[in-house]
Amino acid sequence: MVFGWPIRTLVCLTVLGLALTGCGEPTTAEVETPAPATVTVTATATVESTSPTRPATSASPAPQSAGPEVIMVDPGSTRTLTKADAFASQGWEEGSFQAVGGTRPEQALAARSSCGRRKSQPLEFRFAQNQGTIRFTVAHSMLSATSDAQLEWALLVDGRQVQTEIIAFKESAELVADLSGVAVVQVLYRQVQDSGCGDTLGLITSAVIEG
Repeated sequence: MVFGWPIRTLVCLTVLGLALTGCGEPTTAEVETPAPATVTVTATATVESTSPTRPATSASPAPQSAGPEVIMVDPGSTRTLTKADAFASQGWEEGSFQAVGGTRPEQALAARSSCGRRKSQPLEFRFAQNQGTIRFTVAHSMLSATSDAQLEWALLVDGRQVQTEIIAFKESAELVADLSGVAVVQVLYRQVQDSGCGDTLGLITSAVIEG
């Protein structure tokens, strides 16, 4: 006997305790919980530009100067020449001038001369082997400082002088040349040496091609 309990009784109690323990609530099994999935979020930042928006523009070619030209005239046609038609026009201007004897100012080509520079620069036109005739009407301007000077006008065709005319203050003249096979026509004037000396303004009041 142990503490007054028979050994058999103790064994039975031990077995019974073990049995009761086995009949209790089941032990909670450890279940491996999967780790939560990692979600990667990529944020795209939108940045507003503070620069002003400019409309797109297409590049345009710069305008080009027409420059001197080679003149072509159809047979039977008539063409009035201006400074823009000249191949060389240094010293010449175009505008409204009144010729001596004229009733009102008219469009004309003008060049100045003086005692120190008695000769004008040549006004030059170039042609594409035309047929026809070219005519210049020349005169003094009412704005010339002197009325004593005489002007000697010359017409040159392909470097050869074909006509000259000397005009006094109140006179005018016509210079005419055939254009058949001609490439270059020049017209210019000078003050006659033994005439009065002073500032003069010589005018071409008409320059016409008759094809």
